[in-house]
Amino acid sequence: MSYRARAAALGPRPCGEGNKTNNEDPVTHDFPNVREEEALELADPRFSALVAKHAELEHEIDLENHRPMPDTLHLTELKRQKLRVKEEMERLAEDGHRHH
Repeated sequence: MSYRARAAALGPRPCGEGNKTNNEDPVTHDFPNVREEEALELADPRFSALVAKHAELEHEIDLENHRPMPDTLHLTELKRQKLRVKEEMERLAEDGHRHH
């Protein structure tokens, strides 16, 4: 399943998360070159695993945000993990561009 399909399955994000609106596609916001990312996901199992982890963290953040009293420390850690995953995905994408 592609990142876009996983993100769509999670549904729209609630308003108030950074500068993103409820109508904004989380995939194109986080990854403006979606077609390139999808191609890399198909070609590189490491990238595919990172995409799955990114979607999983996004879902966990969403769940925590919707709790009556979200755990801010846990949210901070989840967001840090998500950022590290995104940075690793960007590194792999960059490496892919250098090899072509």
